[in-house]
Amino acid sequence: MECIFCSKPLDNSDEHIILDSLNGKLHSKEIICSECNNFFGSKLDSVAKNFFNPVLLVFGFKNASGVMIENLKSEQKFLLQKDLSIKQIKLDIKELIVKGKRLLTVSGNAKDAINYFNKHSKRLHGKGIKSLKESKEYVVKRPGPMRFKVDFKTSEKMDLLLNKIAFEFLHYNKIENVETGELKGKIRNLETPFSNVTYCNLDEDIRKFDDREISHLLILKNFNNNLIVYIELFNVVCAVVIISENYNDKDIEIFYYQDAVTGEKFDSLPQINDAEIERLLQSKMQTEIEVTPLVNKLFYRKREREFRSIIDTELDALSKRLGAELDTGVISKKEFKDKYIDESTSFLARLSIDFPYMLDDVDDVNNDDLNYLHSNMRENQYDDFYQKFKNLKGKTVKIDNNRFFKIEDFVKVPIASQNGITVCKVDVVLFDGIETMYIPYGEFFDRIGIARN
Repeated sequence: MECIFCSKPLDNSDEHIILDSLNGKLHSKEIICSECNNFFGSKLDSVAKNFFNPVLLVFGFKNASGVMIENLKSEQKFLLQKDLSIKQIKLDIKELIVKGKRLLTVSGNAKDAINYFNKHSKRLHGKGIKSLKESKEYVVKRPGPMRFKVDFKTSEKMDLLLNKIAFEFLHYNKIENVETGELKGKIRNLETPFSNVTYCNLDEDIRKFDDREISHLLILKNFNNNLIVYIELFNVVCAVVIISENYNDKDIEIFYYQDAVTGEKFDSLPQINDAEIERLLQSKMQTEIEVTPLVNKLFYRKREREFRSIIDTELDALSKRLGAELDTGVISKKEFKDKYIDESTSFLARLSIDFPYMLDDVDDVNNDDLNYLHSNMRENQYDDFYQKFKNLKGKTVKIDNNRFFKIEDFVKVPIASQNGITVCKVDVVLFDGIETMYIPYGEFFDRIGIARN
């Protein structure tokens, strides 16, 4: 057998059609040689790893790297590390004159901040400036809302990678009588641009994802004379890749479908809107797109999966515990049923407080008491809230050990959606002339005695 790219004899090189760095489990030793495998590994596979790195990090993949994040004003940069802890990248140094006295504050990584403070203090002492008071306490500050400093935007390199995946999937399934010589050459030579890739499904119009779905999907299928591979990677990069526009052989529909996190393979094909794919083929639309909306949906489904996992684990433990009591005669069948209903209902009620908006049959978004508990509100309530409390801006309040802060603003960040309603987290932005502090509005109102109504 020969390598599909260079026609050299195969040498037992194991090729992952969906990249191993993305936890792809579809692989074969009957596709490419080790030379081509190593070539693509060094030149192309990093495209997917770099693009999906924030996703890999949040999902705890071992090959993930730290990611730059920033506050909403882009004023401070942080590193979200592999253990999901946050490290301030650059020390925030302020030297002010307050009431005729010099005030030096250094914030950031504790060790680096203290070392800088000590060195700078020595320099000031060397100039004859004496310290009236020094404080080297390490205070963990609430950094406020954060966002990834990443553009989830497709590129010509992503087009190339998707063509390689589609081309390999075609040969993995031993589909013959398809003219792909030009495509093979472009892929092997890393030539761009391509005009056969159409990104899609931003509105889930080709297929809707299940509530807990995090998957990779490949579908090899023909539409009249078009032979295409529909590709989904983490349900984020969704694209139609045209392999041939002159296909006139038998109808085919071959798929590979796996859980992107666990690697579990699924045996049934998810429902696809063929009419939408046909529309895309007719429009021949090919463009770079921003896929951040699909990334946000992915992270929400991750939260849904974790929530359901907790439910399954706890209810299974409850069933086993009560089952053991039933088997030993401690309780009757009726008592088993009553206790299970009572304890499971109580458990779900407690859990819904910690994980609001996760149960579709519970109308959490319209529960104002629960929203206030989490300093959240429906997005359509924010304008009225802002108008009601905007008079607080500019006022000075005492917070934490008699420190005085000026109320600068309110900031909202969308965090969840339930039954088509968006819920936002609302923080109060405070500034004391040195540092900015973000406090959830419910907590802030309670601390200074403001009634929310």
